[in-house]
Amino acid sequence: MRKHALLLPLTLSAIAVASGPTAGTAPSAEAVHQELFATREAVWRAWFQHDEAALRRIVTKDLIAIGAGMETWEGLEATVASSERFVRDGGKLLSLTFPKTEVQRYGDVAIVYSLYSAELERAGKRTTLAGRATEVFVRRGGRWEHPGWHLDMGK
Repeated sequence: MRKHALLLPLTLSAIAVASGPTAGTAPSAEAVHQELFATREAVWRAWFQHDEAALRRIVTKDLIAIGAGMETWEGLEATVASSERFVRDGGKLLSLTFPKTEVQRYGDVAIVYSLYSAELERAGKRTTLAGRATEVFVRRGGRWEHPGWHLDMGK
């Protein structure tokens, strides 16, 4: 079991420079996991901050996003729009943690299973979203891309 609590804002440009192994060497499992976790952190923060450029850089055009309690699934454009609405309506991310994470990797595909907790503020009121996340990542062009996720409230 891995516990990750990244409470400080990450610079998305710093995450973007994460690269693959040097010629002739394979990265350790821990190095791969750290790249995945940095990409996961970046996409969550990009959504909550409506960083459209970062979302479009990390999330693939064929995205399938299933949010907790959603009746419909979202593609890339709907995901960008929902991010924009969250910020436009005054939503702010106060903290984001992943108390438990497990990774299954199959070559250039990784499935990341997590428990998540996000403390939010809207109109001066604080709320906590918590649940489970199943996220798919694909390594292309030396970086991890994010083509899909499924979130639930753990109930």
